[in-house]
Amino acid sequence: MGVKKLKLAIVGTSHLTENENLDARKIILWIIRNHPETTEIVTGDALGIDRLVSEITLEHGLQLHAFTSAANEWQAYKIRNEFIAEYCDILYCITTKTKNTPCYHCKLDHQRTGGCWTMKYAKGLNKETHLVII
Repeated sequence: MGVKKLKLAIVGTSHLTENENLDARKIILWIIRNHPETTEIVTGDALGIDRLVSEITLEHGLQLHAFTSAANEWQAYKIRNEFIAEYCDILYCITTKTKNTPCYHCKLDHQRTGGCWTMKYAKGLNKETHLVII
């Protein structure tokens, strides 16, 4: 029997400074390299982390499944985020320290992001989740 192939989701903040962008690239690469059993990288279609995940996945010739939102509003994002959480086996949320809006999804000291909402939803589905704060 072979090793189970994983669907690895990486989501997070849409708002990164140039330095945070560089740090996020390193973290995304580290996450991918530390899950060699992954068959597919999963993300959304937002700016920031989602966009970086898509770029890095394609640069490295890995399989990408990027869920898209039907509209530019929370209800569409919510549906997209539910699909991501339901589809993946493991989910990482990458965000930054609190800049102006603290997270109200988990009450930890980091910037609010829909990625944290997605992580919370995935936890409710008994998925393995990880929060990374840059």
